[in-house]
Amino acid sequence: MNAYQFKRNEILPSPIFLLKAFPINDTSERTTIKSLTNFFTMDELREHFSLPANEVADKLGVSVNFLKKNCRILKIKRWPYLQIKSLKNSIISLKIALASDQNKNQKCIVIKKQIATLEEKLDMIYADPNSMGNLIFICFTLSI
Repeated sequence: MNAYQFKRNEILPSPIFLLKAFPINDTSERTTIKSLTNFFTMDELREHFSLPANEVADKLGVSVNFLKKNCRILKIKRWPYLQIKSLKNSIISLKIALASDQNKNQKCIVIKKQIATLEEKLDMIYADPNSMGNLIFICFTLSI
């Protein structure tokens, strides 16, 4: 019978007995735990910005909390997945509008500028995920 397995009506041993039976060397365990926790670099995380945080944590084999802790260390305030997804959807919708309005030169020029601006913003997010808070969004209402 293991020291952790007890019957229901059995009297539990005292904590002193457990400490003597199972000694714990705190300093050696702490150093091994610290040495085993490898944090990810910004370049390693940048590859996964287009995925939700829980999928990235599963892919990397860590918990979501560990991923968030790593992001806080790297000064990433929020996981940029939703911002990237929104920008990509806006770029796709503008490209569809551009394909349907090939005849109107004025609108095509405006749409191309908006696509270029959104792609710049997307590059800025991949470079620095916190940069999105300082940017101003363009209004996408087109009179078609």
